[in-house]
Amino acid sequence: MRLFTRRRTPSTALLFPTIEAIFRDDLGFIVGSLLHFGIARTDVEDVAHEVIRAVLRSLPEFDPARDLRSWLFGVAFHVASNHLRRAERHRARFVDDPAEVVIPDLTPTIEERMIQDETRRTVREALGEIALERRAVLIARVVHGMSELETAEALAIPQGTVKTRLRMAKQELRDGIERREREETRAHRGAFLLPLATLLAGEAELPAVPDDMRARLREQLQRLLALSGVSTVGACSDTVRNV
Repeated sequence: MRLFTRRRTPSTALLFPTIEAIFRDDLGFIVGSLLHFGIARTDVEDVAHEVIRAVLRSLPEFDPARDLRSWLFGVAFHVASNHLRRAERHRARFVDDPAEVVIPDLTPTIEERMIQDETRRTVREALGEIALERRAVLIARVVHGMSELETAEALAIPQGTVKTRLRMAKQELRDGIERREREETRAHRGAFLLPLATLLAGEAELPAVPDDMRARLREQLQRLLALSGVSTVGACSDTVRNV
């Protein structure tokens, strides 16, 4: 089950993505991935800048035949992993409060809205308890609909490891949800019987990047490009479009 629209290069003409188009079209995807990896909202701007730097550095080696967002997911994962390891060494607290990640709610009644919000909070809490390397596989395969091969390439692991980590992550998520389910009211319990893909569907919605954050990141990118001989972000050539 695919929960979001994939960005793929047209098969008839493989076009090379530019940093401008990635910044314009995929910044929300990068920020959302970082939040899934456990980066705190207070740190996500700095880490997103690190991801953009890594993307700019690695972009000449990108194979346009690959799915762009699968590749970006892998870059964001490795940057986030390094950041969290550094944070752990300094004993900092870098776990985001799941209740702060706001997703638009279209539930028609107050009672249903309360149940849905509680379900999402429970799912996110259980998701946050899964080790990063297994959580990344679960997010890639179930939320973003990446294939087994794309996930393996993005995370630089064998396909067999993808299968193993996905199986373990699904079980851990179910166990975490069921553990919390016992503490919930009867009204909430029915929601947890849904398939995992349904429970995680809300996680596919990309966060809205605040205008001020986007402006600061754009300014930082412009400085990076200036050091590379490109005066402005807008000077980049055209790129892959959504298809």
